[in-house]
Amino acid sequence: MTTSLYAESVRGGMKQVTIDFETAWDATMGFGCQTTQEYVMDRRFEVILVGIKHGDGQTVWHPKGDVAAALAQIDWGNTELVCQNVLFDGAILAWHYGHIPARYSDTISMANCTGFSRITHGASLSSMTRWLRERGHNIPRKGDDALNAKGMYYKDFTPQRLEAYAQYCMDDVDETHYIYKLLRGQITDAEMEWHDIVARMFILPQLQLDGQTVADELARVLARREEVRTRIMQAVGLEDAAVFLSTIRSNPRFAELLRSYGCEPPMKVSKKTGKATFAFAKTDTGMMELLEHPDENVRGLSEARLGLMSSVEVSRCERFLDLAKLPVFCAPYKVAGALTGRLGGADNMNLQNLPSGRKEGQSNALRRAIRAPEGHTIVVGDSGQIEVRILAYAAGQNDLLELFAQNGDPYTDMAATLYHRDYNELIQLVRDGDEQAGLQRQTGKVGVLSLGYGAGARSTQQIAKVQYGITLTDSEVQHLVNVYRTKNHRVPAMWNTVEFALNRMVDGYNGSMLGPNDDMFFYDGNYTVAGERVPAIRLPDGYWITLYGLRREIEIKNNYERNILVYNDVAEGRSGRAQPKKIWGGSATGLLIQGTAFGLMKYQGILLARMGSRPALNTHDEFAVVVPEHDKERALEVMELCMTARPDWLSAGKLPLKCSRDAALRYGDAK
Repeated sequence: MTTSLYAESVRGGMKQVTIDFETAWDATMGFGCQTTQEYVMDRRFEVILVGIKHGDGQTVWHPKGDVAAALAQIDWGNTELVCQNVLFDGAILAWHYGHIPARYSDTISMANCTGFSRITHGASLSSMTRWLRERGHNIPRKGDDALNAKGMYYKDFTPQRLEAYAQYCMDDVDETHYIYKLLRGQITDAEMEWHDIVARMFILPQLQLDGQTVADELARVLARREEVRTRIMQAVGLEDAAVFLSTIRSNPRFAELLRSYGCEPPMKVSKKTGKATFAFAKTDTGMMELLEHPDENVRGLSEARLGLMSSVEVSRCERFLDLAKLPVFCAPYKVAGALTGRLGGADNMNLQNLPSGRKEGQSNALRRAIRAPEGHTIVVGDSGQIEVRILAYAAGQNDLLELFAQNGDPYTDMAATLYHRDYNELIQLVRDGDEQAGLQRQTGKVGVLSLGYGAGARSTQQIAKVQYGITLTDSEVQHLVNVYRTKNHRVPAMWNTVEFALNRMVDGYNGSMLGPNDDMFFYDGNYTVAGERVPAIRLPDGYWITLYGLRREIEIKNNYERNILVYNDVAEGRSGRAQPKKIWGGSATGLLIQGTAFGLMKYQGILLARMGSRPALNTHDEFAVVVPEHDKERALEVMELCMTARPDWLSAGKLPLKCSRDAALRYGDAK
């Protein structure tokens, strides 16, 4: 990437201020019962004091009555704001005091993107500083005498109690500053610029929510659930709703109900325990087969199980309905919510999981509820097939790259090979709406999107059924796997290369691999974060995918011993405990490609912001920006320009990029 604005501003003498606000909270107001937006916008919200640190100077504090004056003395237009949870402190600074700094920096985001939070089993100050103190870092241990301020407003504090609370606050500021300095050198300037953009999506919101659209969707979801429940209850002869729900939700009782219809419940071997367990998850092949059982009652029971077990649809609508009561819609994201650097959900909301409405029976109502303010429009850009393109680029699958360069369709191309059909003829039939051709293209799409990371026949069969509604026989799916791997022969070779690198990392070696010049990725078995060895692979944009605890283990399967590779995945653990997760060439390839694709998205998001189209939302490979209606055409051009731009770190070789873009008043209406 070209020199970032962040780096330029630092060289230009940008100042730095670390801040921590202490605020009033009780059983009805605060993080335990409200989102950050709800809490900070609550009419009862009150700042008790603030701790401030200018650069490396001594930390000071100011009580409620002096906070505004202290903040007004800071040149915010030339200041980087550093916080532990910038969505909270940055929102207070902007919404209550009207100050917007030149740059937002967040130590939680920094800990996530460096992998430090995985080492310390969490990104809280307490977990990070405890880990550092245990390893000799000079961080004083805080007292806990001022922690219990529940239900206390400023008027309730004695001078002594306020002084103690202030000391606690200043300790937090010093710890935040320490973490920042510890991690900053391991993060690129561009990555810090991206963190700022993500923070602004929340702190400086550009969108609104249509409460009526959300209410209508909630009513539809509840009505559908009730219809399913009533229909199935009548079919199985149960009249008590509570009994029915408990039966459906209980694995043993659901199994017995299946047996009562002569259907043996499907089983699987648990990956965690190695023991046989019921295969009732929506992704289990056995559960998918129940949905196609010849007995209507079995099909109905299975449908009810999948439809009523989850309350995600209901809770998501209810959350949106609460937020629709507020004047603006703040987009909360967790930086590096995934190992690859992709954003995750924050503030009890995951915008990455909003239904697109593209699947049968699916509604995009919540996307449609997100709208632009009066006189504005939402411009949406989608990076077309970006992971497939980068996979072909990294693996050297040049024929696929050439297809992209000619604006060809990889899904139809795959289908043509799979079914021995002429590509151009199949393209035309798909355009004409031919049902068989459309199904064949969808099957080709399943292959292209699911088989690049080493998936086998069984998992591909599940993906085809669950995600695309396509039923493939065992022979059909095995044929699909074989054709994909033969047609894209350099991709399996890439898996082998990556697995070789993983094994070298375990033994402490480093090196480069893949891409046009075999230097696209750099792996280092001795990479360190805060002095801790964390084997990692550097992506082309400088982002490190950390594999903490990477090691070999012995796996016994079917009385056969084999070496496997595992690392510690804290995200999947319970109570912050690290859980071993298997990794192999195919799965690691997925991490590298997904991480590189998102690195490209970050680059494009930064370009959008620099060109006056600051992102308002990011969903997977899609950006949304808000612009005045009269500026729509220019914004569409800027969107395409930015989302087809190729950074310097992907300049070698040929990587065709594609962007589809549209504009609408509502987010869900932009296709």
